[in-house]
This record gives sequence, C-alpha cells and structure tokens, in this order.
Amino acid sequence: MRLQSVIDLAARCDYPPEHSHKVSLLAGQIFKNTAYLHGLGETEGRLLQHAGILHDIGYHIGYTKHHKHGYYLVMNSDLRGFTPEERIILAHLVRYHRRATPKASHPEFASLPRKSRRVIRCLSSLLRIADALDQSHFPYVNEVKCRQSRKMVQFTLIMDTKHPNIELDLRAAKRHARYFEKLFGVETFFAVGKPDAAPVQGERESGHTVAISDFRKL
Repeated sequence: MRLQSVIDLAARCDYPPEHSHKVSLLAGQIFKNTAYLHGLGETEGRLLQHAGILHDIGYHIGYTKHHKHGYYLVMNSDLRGFTPEERIILAHLVRYHRRATPKASHPEFASLPRKSRRVIRCLSSLLRIADALDQSHFPYVNEVKCRQSRKMVQFTLIMDTKHPNIELDLRAAKRHARYFEKLFGVETFFAVGKPDAAPVQGERESGHTVAISDFRKL
C-alpha cells in the first residue's frame, strides 16, 4: 500500500518514471553498501527508495525550486500507510535532494526530533549521489557497488556498455557527493565497471574495473 500510494502521487504529478525509478534503485543499492557508515535500518532504506520516486514531482508546479515544490506536494498529499513522522521525513528528502543541504537555520528542519534530523541528513546525502548518477537521464547504470579503504569510498558503476555521457554523470556525482563526504568524513572516488563474470565455484566474486574517472581535484 505504501509503494502504491507513492506511485499514485508521483503519477498525479506527471513525474519522469524512468529516471525516478532508476534513482530509487540506485539509492537503495548505495544505502545497502554504505550501511557501515550510516547505521540505518530497513525502514529508513525504504523511505529513501520512496523519496527517489518522488524527488522530481515538484516539476508539476515548476522547474525553478522544484525541490521546494516537491516538499509542499508531499506534505499536503494523502500518502496512505505512512505515519506523520515518515511523511515529514519523505518531504524533507525531496526538499534536500538538490541545492541547500539540511541546516539548523531552516525552521522546518530544526524543529524536528534529533533522530529525524539525522535520518534526513544521512538519506539526503545518498539521494543526491543517486540522482547525479542518472543526471543525463540515460538509464545505463545497472548497479552501484561501494568499497571502503581507510577514509575513501569508491563507487563503481556497473553497466553493460560505456555510455558517451558517462563523464557528465561522473562529474555530477562527485560534485553532489560533497555533502556525503562532509557528513561521514570520507573522500569519494568514482569508477566505471562492467558486470562480473560468473564466479568459479568456491571463488569469491569481485568487480572488474575497465575505466576509471577520478575527479578528486575538481
């Protein structure tokens, strides 16, 4: 019922389905792969994926400030199955998927309980990266894998073939990962990979990177 109510609202707002569902998928993968950093559970992961579907519904009102329009739409729509607290978190995730990050100077955010504020900070940092990885709206990324090494997190994008617009999305991802870096005290690195070959029995699976774009100096 919760997923259906999210899709119903998104459809009423003429959302871009292919892009929105791709962002939802990638956000869910990033959430699972970075659990060691945020420590959140399945409920929060679902909220993140729902926010991925809803993040661009503000276009229904206008492109300019569509993140704020989206916040208004979520707060004033009937989302069956969600508690008032979950609706508020969803609305803030839509609000903070772009532009300004959550700040104590924002009255609506500052008035929330500490736990809700932390959830919004963590999830919005992941949603920003997922959205950037499909910025060109060419859904060629099939999967995102994450690997940590000391203070660095490598995001490897798994795709069947390299798309000519991948550099655009990599640059956008690095730019939108700045809040994630600040929040968790890490540096991000983005790479392009291809699907793993079927592992030999008893052999551990590993990603195979075929091209890497490092934008740490941007």
